[in-house]
Amino acid sequence: MRIDLHGLTLNDAHSLVAEMIEECYYNKEKTIQFITGRSGEIHREFPMWIENNSKVRIFENQGGAFNVTLRKKK
Repeated sequence: MRIDLHGLTLNDAHSLVAEMIEECYYNKEKTIQFITGRSGEIHREFPMWIENNSKVRIFENQGGAFNVTLRKKK
């Protein structure tokens, strides 16, 4: 799944990221790509939004996007 966060406010982007992680986790999706762009507030804040999310196994910065791998749903 690919989610483009361009054009969203910081608060809207944060909410959408949290919602999509929940939705994908419960639908047993394995990965999500969040497109943030290479700079800007969303790109800088994104790692903090997901570092402590218990449903995220790992995430990688791919330049203008982050690939997020979710844990398996129990």
